[in-house]
Formats: sequence, C-alpha cells, structure tokens
Amino acid sequence: MGKLNYASYRQSEWPRIILKIILPVLVTFLGAGQLMAHPHVFIAGTLAPKVSPDGQYLVGTEVRWAFDQIYSSQMILDFDRDKNGKIDEAEKTVIYEEAFIHLAAIDYFLEIEPKSQTGTQKIRPGTADDFRASIDDGKMVYQFYVPFVGGTAKGIQLGGRKEFVIFLEDPEYFIAFDSLLKLGIPFRGVTISRKEIVVQNLQWGPYPVQAVSVRGM
Repeated sequence: MGKLNYASYRQSEWPRIILKIILPVLVTFLGAGQLMAHPHVFIAGTLAPKVSPDGQYLVGTEVRWAFDQIYSSQMILDFDRDKNGKIDEAEKTVIYEEAFIHLAAIDYFLEIEPKSQTGTQKIRPGTADDFRASIDDGKMVYQFYVPFVGGTAKGIQLGGRKEFVIFLEDPEYFIAFDSLLKLGIPFRGVTISRKEIVVQNLQWGPYPVQAVSVRGM
C-alpha cells in the first residue's frame, strides 16, 4: 500500500478513523462543544531506530506509544474486559483488530524524510508487526516494530553523511505526538540523535516536532 498524500488522507481514511475510534471517546469526556480545539489526544511516542549489523542500512524502528491519561481511561474501560488492570492476549487481539490494524492505511503516523534515494523507489514505512498492548501507570501503551521499505532490498542505505529524519506526526493535528529517542546498540559510523524540526501543517500552520536523526558517516 502506497503512502497516502495529505489530501486523500483527510478525505478518506482519517475521517473514518476519527468516527470509529477517537470521536466517541472524546465526546464522552469533552462534550461535542469542545471538539473544535486541537489537538485532542496526546501521545508520548518513543522511537528506537534499527540499523543493520554492518551499520550500512537503516532497516526500521521500534515504536512505543503511551496515550494520555484521559484517552487511556476510556480505552482501558473498553478493552480491559475482565477489569484486572492488565491486557491479556485475548484483549490484545481485540485492540489490534479494532483500534490498531486500520492505522496501516496512514502509516501509523510515522514519517521519514527524505522520502526517496536517488535512483530508487519511494521510502515509506512497511506493515507493523510484533504488536503489544499493555497498561502502564494507568496509561494505555502500544509497542510495535515498523520496517522501512524502499531504498534497497537490505534497507535504507546510509553512508556519505546522508541524514534521515524519523518522526511521528498527524497532518490533521488531531493527535499531538512527543517523539522521544531510545538509543539502541551503537554502530560505528552511524550517529543517532534527537532533533527538533518544524512541520508545515496544511491546516494549522508551522509547529515544532521532536524527531530522530539517523546519519551515516
């Protein structure tokens, strides 16, 4: 599935996601009159980029989302069916099918810049796997792995001081992400660091986003 542009994103997949998953929760807590303000949901997102063993390719990223306390409370009410304060395998499956799998259509809000390498196909997030859901300190938490496709068969080629910036962003600014960096195993010749960038949002104008920079040497 190709990456959707922002126009089709607004007109097709994202409105259905709002109506199906997010809007009922927000109406419960905010009331319909407060839904014009943005953003409505806050997610602390942690990114842990993965590099090939030889340090030559960026292959994907581990992702962790911790939803805000208000949104989490309704999710826990809906999905912790046995009310034991934990998400078991059966409950995780329900969350995956009802509140996660549809996010593939919008690349899990994951962006990578630049979007292509010279002479290669478009770089984009692939289909997430290893999905886990849990409750941590009263917050609903998602954890999953997203491979990057495009570039080469081995991943996105690093080297030559090329920089790739990875971040989480909702073009509608319905969800606000704070992207934190979790450093994995260091690789010689690869620098991974946190970086603040400015996103030119189509509707709400420019605003700062915390991103992760991966640079070859």
